[in-house]
Amino acid sequence: MCILSYPLQVAFLFSIIFAVEDFINHEVSSMVFLAYFIVGIIVSTVSERKITDVMLSSLPGIIFLILSFTLKGQVGTGDGLYLLLTSLYLGISQMVFILVISLIMSGMVSLLLVLTGKAKTLPYLSFIPLPLLLLITGRII
Repeated sequence: MCILSYPLQVAFLFSIIFAVEDFINHEVSSMVFLAYFIVGIIVSTVSERKITDVMLSSLPGIIFLILSFTLKGQVGTGDGLYLLLTSLYLGISQMVFILVISLIMSGMVSLLLVLTGKAKTLPYLSFIPLPLLLLITGRII
């Protein structure tokens, strides 16, 4: 069976690329986004996802993009675009899961940094691989 038949695993592999690039550069190159989009279209087609499912799954990404424009960069546009493109791979319940877990994790790290006096901007995409890994393994810590 082809790796493209496993949307969670493909999304996880890409999430590592996004996380590393976001952590190092605080941005992700447009080529990585383009590759993620193209592979996402193929994965959606191979897995025979309905367009209505993809549209529903895209809501978290759309909300993030709206927040990015409304809050003038306090929420990264790349974060919203990543979530929007991830809707090509995952269903709405999986999208909500990774969103909630990654927000909780980033909030905990942010709180720790504030309490230790080392507050700084955190690359949100660095918090995405772990929730995806939890979905793949079926284990919740």
